[in-house]
Amino acid sequence: MDILPSTVVIRYLNGYAAAPTGNGAQVAIYDSTGRYQRTAGRQGAGPGEFSNIRSLAVRPDGGLAVLDMRLTLLPPAALAATAPVLSRPLPAGIAAARLVSLADGRVIVNNHLAGQPALCLFDTNLELVRCFGPTASSARSSELERMIAPGPKGTVWS
Repeated sequence: MDILPSTVVIRYLNGYAAAPTGNGAQVAIYDSTGRYQRTAGRQGAGPGEFSNIRSLAVRPDGGLAVLDMRLTLLPPAALAATAPVLSRPLPAGIAAARLVSLADGRVIVNNHLAGQPALCLFDTNLELVRCFGPTASSARSSELERMIAPGPKGTVWS
């Protein structure tokens, strides 16, 4: 399965790795030797379907959080076969390219719209809880796009 040179590969469970495919419409799963195993999802706009995957994060239950134009939670069963998934569009005023999954299952995205708070927290049902953090005054990407990572005790590094 092809992935782009700029694709971010995440470490998954038991030495496995996951990455968006080259067309951004599926999540490819690789074993600990880098050998392709399977894909999850397909091209489309429904639950479990993707278009231009931007970011992935491993969830505490062993599933994946996926960010494209929506937030999607793939449970562990969905990575091996068809299973119900939770998917919601990003609310108005939020455009994101990165996400992290916290230890309690909540998700934080980097909101890169000028004049909006930098980070937005979603609960385990992908409902927006709140947005917070500095608000960039310009449209320069260096002020808007942040690297984010889960920190200790439910915190986030940005």
